[in-house]
Amino acid sequence: TLQKWGGSSWSTTAVAALGYGTYNSMVIDSSGNLYLAYRDRGNGSRLTVHKWTNSISTWSVVGSAGFSAAAVTYNSLVRDGGSGNLYVAYSAGQVFAQSFNVPVVPLPLHLLQFEAKANTDCGVDIRWTTASEKDINRFVVQGSSNASDWEDKAVVQPSKNASGQHQYQYQDLLDQSGTYYYRLMYEENDGTKMYSPVSALRLSCATNSPKLYPTMTQDKVTIWLPESYADAQIMVLNLNGQHQYVEQESNGAYRVLHLAALAQGLYFVRIVQNNGNTVHFKVIKQ
Repeated sequence: TLQKWGGSSWSTTAVAALGYGTYNSMVIDSSGNLYLAYRDRGNGSRLTVHKWTNSISTWSVVGSAGFSAAAVTYNSLVRDGGSGNLYVAYSAGQVFAQSFNVPVVPLPLHLLQFEAKANTDCGVDIRWTTASEKDINRFVVQGSSNASDWEDKAVVQPSKNASGQHQYQYQDLLDQSGTYYYRLMYEENDGTKMYSPVSALRLSCATNSPKLYPTMTQDKVTIWLPESYADAQIMVLNLNGQHQYVEQESNGAYRVLHLAALAQGLYFVRIVQNNGNTVHFKVIKQ
């Protein structure tokens, strides 16, 4: 069994179920695929190399099982990241070396950067940069409070231009201080899912004023209202100060505004308390 340490606990990444084996060595490539060399007791204690393909969660034999001429007592496995070749040195009466050609398959996406940073308004700014996007169906921003249970925060469509660098951003809004975790799931057209490294942050929230996110959107913005603003009026205004009718949803302390019907441009969201106190936010409708 292969387990991964997530910062606070171990989680099972792959269950070998390959039979009995000892004297193991392994390497992992940039796609999360694992190569495991071991003394295969099911094949006369000769050497076998298996590959765990991360995207489809499947083990497969590299070359042939039990390929060494005799039982092995030691092995060491390395992988050439440029060519994709595997090299394994082992002892079977004397020292031998074996190579396997495992071609490098171009990744459908090159994720250059993914980061989540706390802003000054009890929110989280999430940004990522990609290159060489190919056959990507969608991005999903996922968040967690414990790095184990993940919630989909937003779905972002990829750029239609596969070449060059592309920058994306999303803003998440939280109403409690604490430690939070974010990652990016990117899904290929065939349903294959890959994940970015996890970005962790500590958030300190002031809870006495309304919060709005995201400030750039094609459709929805979400507003969090503290108790003192529970009965506040919310309006959307254009640059001329004209009121714009938008659909609003209410869910406890949250309000969701649907801006899809508005023309692209800059708008102001005005929140007015019963006592007349007013808060404004700028929103860019894309």
